[in-house]
Amino acid sequence: MQQWPLLAWARYIYSAGLFVALVGIIPAVWFPLQIGKLGALAVCISIAALCFLLGGGSGGVFGRRGTKAAFLVALLPSVYLLSYAFSSDRSVGLLGYSVEADTVVFATLGFLVFIFAFFLFRRFKSVRLLLGAVFAATVVAVVFQFVSILFGTHALSSIFSDSSVNLVGKWNDLGLLAGTVLVILLVGLERAPLSLFQRILAWIVSALLVLFLALVQFPLVWGLVLASSIALGLWSFLSHQKRMVPWLPIAGVVISILFLLWGAAVQGGLVKIFPVSSLEVRPSLSTTLDIVRVSHGSSVKRFFVGTGPETFSDDWFLYKPVAINQSQYWDLNFNTGYSTFSTALGTVGVLGALVWLLPLLLVLLGLLRVIRSGETFSPHEKLLAFATALGAAYLWCSAFLYTPSENILLLAFALSGASFAFSMKSDTLPSTETPLSRIKGLIFRGVVIVCILLLALSAWFIGRRYFAEVYTNQGLYALQQNDIPGGLSSANSALNVEKTGDTLQLAVLAGTTALQQIVAATSTPSAAIQQQFTSLAQATIVDGQQSILKNPDDYRAYLGLGKLYDLLASVGIQGAYESAKQMYASAALHNPNDPEIPLNLAHLESVHGDTAATTAALQQALSLKPDYTDAILFAVQLDVSNKDIASAIEAAKAAVNSAPGVSSIWFELGLLYYSDNDTKDAIPVLAQAVQLESDYANAKYFLGLSYAAQNDTADAIKQFEDLTVTNPNNAQVQLILSNLKAGKPALDGTTPPAPQDGTTAPVSQ
Repeated sequence: MQQWPLLAWARYIYSAGLFVALVGIIPAVWFPLQIGKLGALAVCISIAALCFLLGGGSGGVFGRRGTKAAFLVALLPSVYLLSYAFSSDRSVGLLGYSVEADTVVFATLGFLVFIFAFFLFRRFKSVRLLLGAVFAATVVAVVFQFVSILFGTHALSSIFSDSSVNLVGKWNDLGLLAGTVLVILLVGLERAPLSLFQRILAWIVSALLVLFLALVQFPLVWGLVLASSIALGLWSFLSHQKRMVPWLPIAGVVISILFLLWGAAVQGGLVKIFPVSSLEVRPSLSTTLDIVRVSHGSSVKRFFVGTGPETFSDDWFLYKPVAINQSQYWDLNFNTGYSTFSTALGTVGVLGALVWLLPLLLVLLGLLRVIRSGETFSPHEKLLAFATALGAAYLWCSAFLYTPSENILLLAFALSGASFAFSMKSDTLPSTETPLSRIKGLIFRGVVIVCILLLALSAWFIGRRYFAEVYTNQGLYALQQNDIPGGLSSANSALNVEKTGDTLQLAVLAGTTALQQIVAATSTPSAAIQQQFTSLAQATIVDGQQSILKNPDDYRAYLGLGKLYDLLASVGIQGAYESAKQMYASAALHNPNDPEIPLNLAHLESVHGDTAATTAALQQALSLKPDYTDAILFAVQLDVSNKDIASAIEAAKAAVNSAPGVSSIWFELGLLYYSDNDTKDAIPVLAQAVQLESDYANAKYFLGLSYAAQNDTADAIKQFEDLTVTNPNNAQVQLILSNLKAGKPALDGTTPPAPQDGTTAPVSQ
């Protein structure tokens, strides 16, 4: 009698872990959201599994109906391991960069989440407990989001910089979770014997979920709600003896169709009341399948086991269509394709894609057994079985048509395990079932122990990667804030936890940034500074080389080291130029359609003084992306340096047209007009830069000078009065302002550098 409380604790701990995996978050900008959730769930299920074993649960589960079938889901990590053995890039197959869904460790965790849900949630009350955890997590997430929208993100942590930032993950993930609960509520409202209070509460929650889904406006959710409503209507009509019209499912169908047709217009009205915006980009299905086809080629091995777990990003870099460069998303790197299923089709092949179907297949087979069970299940049990199965099927369909985040996929595994276990209820009393033999009991307990060890190992892997990602995110944030020492410190801490592609690339970025700072701040470095520069350069080169060894198919590792050598070449380090060219060539080999790589090569050749090579590399960048703003601006700089300002102005105009919302490009064009003594045309261009960025001090400086040249003294004075607020100690600004007020020429007694020749900005931003 002392054993059973442990089983109850196991169910509560499992449910709590699922709750945390859905909505748990640490309010810090550096928190790695999904891997933190995975780690928490792995720890909780490990504890729950241990309680299950110590509580004697294995003796009550093994040998009963459905156990062997449930273990078929172990084929998922098995196929992933097989694909990993033949992978084209084994460096990312086990854990990926952040334990993504398309990795061996995640596939293993998914199986363990499924199998322990099968062990623990086999009865009516236990399944209700699991659904209660999902319901509670959804309520918390949706209420939190309404608070964020209604009262503004300033009422929450600083990490919620936008109203679409939420507790679950991606904006569409929150919509998927809300849709799951809505579907389950529809089942309860249609058939459950609810009290008046329960029914009113369910209607209120359902209405709020519909309102929220209208705000999210993810068409896939409405399509799945439509399909779920049709399934509910058919089940309700066929199972009801009086053949009553299923009005609620019909209403669900109608509402879903309305939002599929006019949801965008409804959302447009709602965002005026509830300001929220979100954009998610992923490859199209046709593009994904094209990349799968090209990456597999004629290889039978790749057809069956794919290119290897988590290798879609490698294939994307190699085979992405060059037409992508003409879109505004040209520089996005995708590690997944159109959906979880289509991604698996490429990375783990046909075998991998098929085993992803196993949990859904078991759910549907279990539901079929419930429907045909006769008196084995009570009406209430049939209702719960249908609700759980419908929720699981809903989530798996989303994985076949979308790329849900890892926590949403684990929810699908959990609901599938519970649904299949509940559907395998025996039609005989437990006391009449044949007990397990001693040998079988030992074998089954051994299997449970192996599963617990796998859970513990997964938790350890995920935990280590979690802390490495924490330091990596902290380092990136520090560098964004121009805290270079903080970035270097976080990079070292991350490397001490685990040397991954991310941590090593951060170390290279931080080291290169620190070296750039030394070069920019010191014209004649002392011996101590030279020693500091040399030591840091050597250490950063080692990090870059290790980054390449860690991820040999990741072009970013080569590009990062290439930029480091590029910097060293600019200060005359022997051999750095040749090394930089080699790194850029290797980066282009792994990402041939990226225009950034030839542009970096053009910068390198320009510093080296090879005009022909500079022009060739720049033309290659512009041929890959004709509207590439950075390349156009570099062409402007080359024209200015060659005293060909007329051509530079034309190139800058093209840059403005390609990126009209970028203030720095308008400033660049204005400087070109000003340097060509065309202050009349410079005024509207510089004014546009100031309009786009009201505190653009350097744009105001030259705008004021242009006004003065056109004898518009009042507007010129206004610009320099503004500059005295942001640059109160700038003597040149004070002198120009006094000249203007005294009626003198603006530059009387000053020597501001010509825009194309100055090495420093005239004022501080």
